[in-house]
Amino acid sequence: MVNATELYPNTPTPDLDVSDWDFDPGYKLLMGEYQSSVFMYLNLTLNPASIVCGSIVCIILLAIRAYDKTLVDRVSLRLTAVVSAVDVIKAAAYIIFTYVETPGATCSATAWFVLFLTNLYTFLSVAIAFNLQWIFLHKNPVHRHLEAAYFSVSIALAFITTIPPLAAGRLGYDPFYGSCWFRSYSSKSTIAWEWATFLIWNLLGSIYCFLVVVAVILRLRQNVSILGAYTSSKASPDATTQQKSKITHRLLRQLVFRISMYALIPIITQGGWYISEMIMQFQHRLVSPPPKKKRLRFSSKKKGGKKGKLGS
Repeated sequence: MVNATELYPNTPTPDLDVSDWDFDPGYKLLMGEYQSSVFMYLNLTLNPASIVCGSIVCIILLAIRAYDKTLVDRVSLRLTAVVSAVDVIKAAAYIIFTYVETPGATCSATAWFVLFLTNLYTFLSVAIAFNLQWIFLHKNPVHRHLEAAYFSVSIALAFITTIPPLAAGRLGYDPFYGSCWFRSYSSKSTIAWEWATFLIWNLLGSIYCFLVVVAVILRLRQNVSILGAYTSSKASPDATTQQKSKITHRLLRQLVFRISMYALIPIITQGGWYISEMIMQFQHRLVSPPPKKKRLRFSSKKKGGKKGKLGS
């Protein structure tokens, strides 16, 4: 059995073998003073902006609904409203996450709340992308039971993926990580827990949204080309027809831009976090102590008529 404390002096689990999945090497992942200040500044600047923007979206949709309910009678708009509301709550949770640094039930609850809302946000974004694929790419109608499935499945998956780590006591304060997140962060078991309940779902969801966006953009560009070819094929199109064609082309290009930017929001807003988590998980390796330098000594013993030799 390898002496754990000799290899990892800071380990909080010196009684476990280093090959044990619950062994925590105790890598210090705390940010420096400058990095911590930057993180605090960004968190307290961007998240309030998310709260404001998400609230504006919800208010606008509610105002339109109050004016004319039929204008917002769309599955995508209802999903957008819910995603915006989740984003508002999630941004508030991230702010709380910044300040809660004390072990206990509040710490575990804060970690779970952040985990749950992040997963729910991703699942709802995937629902929007799937609805776009279902309607626009596959030309299928939307049924009421499908809309209900978007919400129920997203909420159910968010609970299914986040309750197990909370029940297993895997969420809490890690002094080496410096936040209320997964406990024993450097252990193999925690890495497996985070991948199974957080990273894999959000990475796959972001990739799926990106692929749907690419497919939609290609389809829209194809439609624009077909429309342009149809307009050009008409004999001597008048000025009115040309003007309408330009307007249609411009509207379609704007639609491509808006859809692509909207669907890329999960990647832009969460991608940095996923990357940083993976870097912290895998950047640490056991560094062997440097080999002792061989010292040269001059032997005064004579051998074979020679005055001496270099020895190790």
